[in-house]
Amino acid sequence: MNGKTDYQSIPNALLPGLIEYLTAKIGLHFSNRNRNELHQKMAAAMMDFGFENVGEFIEWLLSSLPTQKQIEILASHLTVGETYFFREKRAFEILEQSILHRLIDARRKTGKRLRLWSAGCSTGEEPYSIAILLGKLIPDLKDWNITILATDINTIALRKADEGIYSDWSFRDTPPFFKDKYFETLNGNRYLLLSRIRKMVTFSYLNLSQDVYPALQNNTNAMDIIFCRNVLMYFAPEHIKRAAERFYRSLVDGGCLIVSPVETSLINYERFAAVRIQDSTFYKKDIHKTKPESLSAKNIEKVTAPYLLPPKRVDGLVKSQASLMQPL
Repeated sequence: MNGKTDYQSIPNALLPGLIEYLTAKIGLHFSNRNRNELHQKMAAAMMDFGFENVGEFIEWLLSSLPTQKQIEILASHLTVGETYFFREKRAFEILEQSILHRLIDARRKTGKRLRLWSAGCSTGEEPYSIAILLGKLIPDLKDWNITILATDINTIALRKADEGIYSDWSFRDTPPFFKDKYFETLNGNRYLLLSRIRKMVTFSYLNLSQDVYPALQNNTNAMDIIFCRNVLMYFAPEHIKRAAERFYRSLVDGGCLIVSPVETSLINYERFAAVRIQDSTFYKKDIHKTKPESLSAKNIEKVTAPYLLPPKRVDGLVKSQASLMQPL
């Protein structure tokens, strides 16, 4: 590139179309309040597309039909990857004390099977935290059929998550023993998560705005618990509503959706039952709240064994096939 990029060079005439485009393709919502951030990210993204002028890049983007790869590249520049192990501890306390204990006790009687989904998993700290918690709560984990699906639109973040290598920044809210117990120390203050924990999680690309879910093909059906934290806050209102509806259909009856505290005001989907525990709220699928005409095969996935299909791996990540997790 010649000279320094002018982050204010996005023409005002192109800005509304760009915002609409990003909302439609990725679900992300930008407004005048964060337009400077958008300018910077688009200026960085254009280099991966071979452009030196932001305006020309946006004009090309708005006039072309993007490929899957191009959407992935764009998303890698626009999505926020801030996360760490056991982020928002209160959520994990509720998960352990008020949700998992009861669910595990019930499944010991009806079949030792659990299915959890971390939607918008970024670099993997959240789903791995869930895996570690399950290992703590289930001594006979090897006898269980545990599925932990972790999805994101950012393929760069997914590859890092699949490697399971982290720096000190990812441990900033964990006790000192945590790294010693669950990680191997590498050179340069890097830490590799133990293989037995990594094997519990399957990472897969999924665009929450455009892809179909629930679906057997991407293993997003019949979930007991869905984590989608600090993701919907970046979505446009219509995409939040659509995602909430799809999450509802992805859950089994009695399943739970967990969002971050700042997102509870965004979930205004009447078919969920809001459950408040002290100062926290999660959302439960209760089919008795649903109108009878909504209870159709189209809206509620009935699954027995088909989700045990073998995984299809592409570039080290699972895509378009369901998978069965190996026990810890």
